[in-house]
Amino acid sequence: MNWLWLRWNNWPLSAKGLIVVILPLGLLLGSMLYSYPLWQQTTQTEAEVRRTLHAQANIQLLHTLIAEAATSVRGYLLTGRDDFLAPYRKANAQLPKTLRDLRKDVRDPQQHERLAHILRLLEKKLASLDTLRTQGRQMSVADLQTHMIISKGILDQLRDELQAMQEREAILLAQRTQAAGAALQRYLVMNVAAALLGLVGGIIAMLLFSSGIVRRVQRVAANAERLASGSPLAPIPAASDELGQLAERLQNASQLLATRAAEAQAANHAKTEFLSRTSHELRTPLNAILGFAQLLATDLKDPSAARNAAQIQSAGRHLLTLIDDVLDIARIEAGQLKLDCVVVPLAPLLAEASALIAPLAAQHGILIKMGEIAPAIAAHADHQRLRQVLLNLLSNAIKYNRVGGWVCIDAKYQNRGVCIAVRDAGVGIAAPLLQRLFNPFDRLGAERQNIEGTGLGLAVSKQLMQCMGGDIEIESTLGVGSVFTLVLAGAETHQAHSAPPTRPAEMNLPTQAEPTTTCRVLCIEDNASNLALIEVLLARRPRWQLVSARSGYEGLQAAREQQPDLILLDLHLPDLSGEAVLAELLADPVLRDIPVAILSADVLPATIERMRVAGASDYLTKPLDVVRFFALLDRVCA
Repeated sequence: MNWLWLRWNNWPLSAKGLIVVILPLGLLLGSMLYSYPLWQQTTQTEAEVRRTLHAQANIQLLHTLIAEAATSVRGYLLTGRDDFLAPYRKANAQLPKTLRDLRKDVRDPQQHERLAHILRLLEKKLASLDTLRTQGRQMSVADLQTHMIISKGILDQLRDELQAMQEREAILLAQRTQAAGAALQRYLVMNVAAALLGLVGGIIAMLLFSSGIVRRVQRVAANAERLASGSPLAPIPAASDELGQLAERLQNASQLLATRAAEAQAANHAKTEFLSRTSHELRTPLNAILGFAQLLATDLKDPSAARNAAQIQSAGRHLLTLIDDVLDIARIEAGQLKLDCVVVPLAPLLAEASALIAPLAAQHGILIKMGEIAPAIAAHADHQRLRQVLLNLLSNAIKYNRVGGWVCIDAKYQNRGVCIAVRDAGVGIAAPLLQRLFNPFDRLGAERQNIEGTGLGLAVSKQLMQCMGGDIEIESTLGVGSVFTLVLAGAETHQAHSAPPTRPAEMNLPTQAEPTTTCRVLCIEDNASNLALIEVLLARRPRWQLVSARSGYEGLQAAREQQPDLILLDLHLPDLSGEAVLAELLADPVLRDIPVAILSADVLPATIERMRVAGASDYLTKPLDVVRFFALLDRVCA
């Protein structure tokens, strides 16, 4: 026995696994093969029961149709009205199908003979009824009585035969039901036996698996943990199977772990590059769309055309919001979202958010109210991201409100933390839907109400709050309203500092005085639509002359030849990267003092910060903010 046990330990894992798998499967398969005929027998008996029930129903239907046809003809003979023949015609139409179904369902030889007799009687009865229908009103009273007596005799025979057939089917139903029950019982007993056999086989397989594999795997796993912690490996008895080989290979695991770490770092870099490229490719066409839409909105005098241009802007901003939300989720999941958590005073932040959302509230007829705000209350958070979350909650509270409704904002200390509540008097959310509230792209049916949104705002807000060490809580009553509460860590007021409030961007483009000097701008951009937008924008600044280049090398050559006053540089060029072009410009003594503004669809904070550190004087993101672009031109060529 010991010799056999040692041989078992030295068997290859493939052989052990095969035995462990085959043993219970073999027992289970054998029981299934045995139970298959039982299952077929059960299925057949159940089908016979269903067929018998169907035959009984057809027999009853046949009796009903014959009786209604006879009654219909008698009514016609008494009244002479054709509408009394409707049941007769209906019976003539349904009888063929009923008889076909009955022939198909009847399997008993005795029933077959009775059915053949019924068919002969039925033909006589139908012929008699047809004679009464066509000639009965012209017959003499004596002939009519004679014919009806004969027809009545045929009907009585039919009824007797149908009754006998029904009684026979009842007997057959009882027999077949009993047979089906017995077959089902045998099938269930076999299933229980199969389950027991499978259980026994599984237990035996588990014993074999545990003795030959599990305990040794545990030893190897313990050595792997020692390797991860830098501890010496424990000795493991030698064996010739794969586990023994694995124990030997653990000696080289340190080098493997180092390789995996390098690969993980490369994958992380690839994710960053993917986010950057995705942002660029999605924002580049939006730059031209929103840029030209802004110009159209300011130039068009016709109200209808201006509204059309506004629709383009609205759709473009909606798509831009969707892109930003998707990229935010991707950055959070990749662990690449950088937050600058500082002490943020909440009173000015809430006032700023209220001012930014005021135009939307006015558009929907919603009143924004500032509720109770604790004096000098502050939270530990990223100012920009907390404002983003607040604006999303306020926007939702307005869009899903009712006309003439209100939204109230308050903030207070609670359990050594800070709670910011956004309350509304809107339609509320049904309790079963609350668990889906923060699922990406799940708008809980709001897409059918023509309310603008992407279904990502709350999902992004939830993850942003969790990244800042907080959370979002929700209470809602259908038909009454909702309360969204932001929970954050509190902070000491005297440490507080905040970013300056941001005002909503106005669409009125800045004007410029009459040109006095001429300035030259070099735009290094490979996208034709973006170059066209820059050309149209510069047409509003006559003092500026545009020089364009479609590649990095072409841009460097143009910069040396033209000596521009400003360089607009895209980061994604067909030959050189924008970062490489910037380095070449700053390395040239003649060109290093020319301000370089990055014009890129890459909005990753890490990229923006890297380019500023590299020497860029400004960073304009696509879609281009036209007001900010003109401000840059006016500042450079003042």
